Amino acid sequence: DVASRNDVYTATLDGERCVLKAYDLTNAADRRRVEREVLRLHQLRHRHIVRVQAMFIESTAASMKAYIQMPEYKGGDLRQWLLQAGAGGPNPRTRRKLLNGLLQAVEHIHTAGVSHNDMKLENVLLTEGPEDAVLSDFELSRSVDGSTLATTMVGGTPIYMAPERVRGAQPSTASDMYSLGVVLLLIHCPQLI
Repeated sequence: DVASRNDVYTATLDGERCVLKAYDLTNAADRRRVEREVLRLHQLRHRHIVRVQAMFIESTAASMKAYIQMPEYKGGDLRQWLLQAGAGGPNPRTRRKLLNGLLQAVEHIHTAGVSHNDMKLENVLLTEGPEDAVLSDFELSRSVDGSTLATTMVGGTPIYMAPERVRGAQPSTASDMYSLGVVLLLIHCPQLI
């Protein structure tokens, strides 16, 4: 999972809590990956997609790092929330609201010709709880027509991957839908987590 290479910090900037996702920019491939994610998130602005507030570069003689600033989503990620909700999971009304936001995000990115490629519980953030789901972590996203800003990245989370992706097929909106199906199953059956 590529995302595990990044450190994530909480901070207070100008009196507001935020999250800083740190990237090592020591090589050109990493710089292109960060550029692609920031541009992609800018292109895909939507209420149910994580918002980039700013980007900072820290450069010394020995290293270069980028920090992407995003809002702090106080509800944590969907996996954490489901585990705290207990074996019965969320009530049906809460589940519907959560799913509605997630489905809007997926429809928006697919309509824009983008596949996410790492849809999982940990990449769905909650503002104050399940009332507002926000899709995050677009590092592995790509244009479905193949005209991506960089080469296709290998990665993802195997338990959420469509069988063809596990066998090496290219990511697609169809493979996103498979991953979304796994997420929906886990929302309805949190005991499987």
